[in-house]
Amino acid sequence: MIRWEHASARLSTRDEDGFVKVQPDPLGAQGTLPSYEVFLHGGVVFRPKSPTNEVGGNVLVFRDGPRGNVLVGTDPRWMSVLPDFGDGGAALYATTELSGTKKTPYIGFFGEGGAADEGTFRISVQSTAGTTTIEVSPSTGDVTITHPGGGVVVVKAASVELGAASGGGPLVKYTEFAAVWSTLTTNALALGLTVPPLTGVATTKVNGT
Repeated sequence: MIRWEHASARLSTRDEDGFVKVQPDPLGAQGTLPSYEVFLHGGVVFRPKSPTNEVGGNVLVFRDGPRGNVLVGTDPRWMSVLPDFGDGGAALYATTELSGTKKTPYIGFFGEGGAADEGTFRISVQSTAGTTTIEVSPSTGDVTITHPGGGVVVVKAASVELGAASGGGPLVKYTEFAAVWSTLTTNALALGLTVPPLTGVATTKVNGT
């Protein structure tokens, strides 16, 4: 007969074969429990953090005699840090700390009534500089990459915008620029001026109008 128990994660480890194991917090101050292998979803690996102030991540222990496994749930210490993904939203997130502050880098889709428009896809990574995001708009398909230092790249259907959201200048096509520069070099010679020819081409290529 399988027995189910709700507990907190006291200790998590990774054994020499790569399997994640969790020791549940036992009932009673003097209780002890062994570490059980975590029953992970396919393709997802997660190890809960050790408890702080007697608060740890939630786990569900199921045992059949001496054999047992653990299902890892949420960690109440980090849930308030996550954005609201709304009804129907879903996310994969980590529970990390940065300079003593709890962070939740995540990959998520926002649902109805969430912190972003329904259908928005976002990757969010926190660093000491701030938050870097990659976001796909559900209405236009535009991809926006935002650096905490202020750099922004927006990939649209027929163009790529670099820099701030407004006030940027257009890129100049090299072929057109080279033709104008060649004319300038030739005309400058007639005036006794020397305008050096272009000597190289940047390796970054941009297609678009």
